[in-house]
Amino acid sequence: MAVTIKDVALKAGVSTTTVSKVINNIPTISEATSSRIRSVMKELDYHPNRRAQNFARQSSRTILYVSTLNKNIAFNNPHMFETLVGLHNALAKKNYGLTITSVTKENCISLIEEIISQKIVDGIVFHVSVVSKELEKLILKEEMPHIILGCPEHKTKLSWIDNNNALSGEMAAKYILSLGYNRIAFIGGNKNDIGSTYRFEGVLHAITQANIYLNEDYLLFGDSSIESGVARMKQLLALKVKPDAVICANNYLALGALKALQESDLRVPEDVGLITFDSYPFATTTNPTLTTVDIDVYDLGKQAGESILQILKKPNLKIQSYRTLANLVYNHSTRLPQND
Repeated sequence: MAVTIKDVALKAGVSTTTVSKVINNIPTISEATSSRIRSVMKELDYHPNRRAQNFARQSSRTILYVSTLNKNIAFNNPHMFETLVGLHNALAKKNYGLTITSVTKENCISLIEEIISQKIVDGIVFHVSVVSKELEKLILKEEMPHIILGCPEHKTKLSWIDNNNALSGEMAAKYILSLGYNRIAFIGGNKNDIGSTYRFEGVLHAITQANIYLNEDYLLFGDSSIESGVARMKQLLALKVKPDAVICANNYLALGALKALQESDLRVPEDVGLITFDSYPFATTTNPTLTTVDIDVYDLGKQAGESILQILKKPNLKIQSYRTLANLVYNHSTRLPQND
């Protein structure tokens, strides 16, 4: 016959309620009593029925991650998986599972309505790309515990965390300027690439603050791919007055830009300096290696997990903050710092 919670309580000399509190890590039980009960559980080889526990307290112990997962997503957005690892690990520490689903911005609302009505998850982590004003109304109306990975474009009452892409862009531009470059170009992603947009704003702010002439021909945007990086770099090289440094919004654009420069027999960093964001996936494998403003996306996912767990404990808690700071990593695609 299977060992029950009553058997544990009887042998430990406590009530079943006390055993239940120890199982659920409720801190009102003394350490001595908790230790005794856990020893008895181990001795009797007792394992709580988590499914029954979750049903009794109307909890699934599951968090849903919602994003758009298209073919080749691992190549187009490799940071998503590092973020998910951080998210998963933070949840796993508190015995929460993580479920992932793919949805477009257009059909997100109908999916979330179904999930809320069925009560199949305790909370939802949304990637910012699927968030709309209509979705916000639904989440607030249903009081669904949530956190958004990324800062929404519109003013919002939703909870979100993000790395500060605008500050990262500013860091990149200030560093390039400190090395003596003064004809600065920017190659960015498409208009739906929110990270690229904010990075561009930061670059623009730093160049303006430095009173450096801003040539609008140096500001180009594409589709965040290697091919786009090649094409945009060739556009810059066709100009009468070429830039002496290029800031690329991501690794793919930077790899394309580097390829175009090398095909034109231009030296990096002697003829043109190159800086990008994030060290993964290409920055440390190119020749020369790429100077980056690096963001710890694992930490961002970890903090998203910790945030949704905080919100589950305190449903009225509102979180809106930049949590993960960037770090400048010097490599060989820019000149040596002038004080070296």
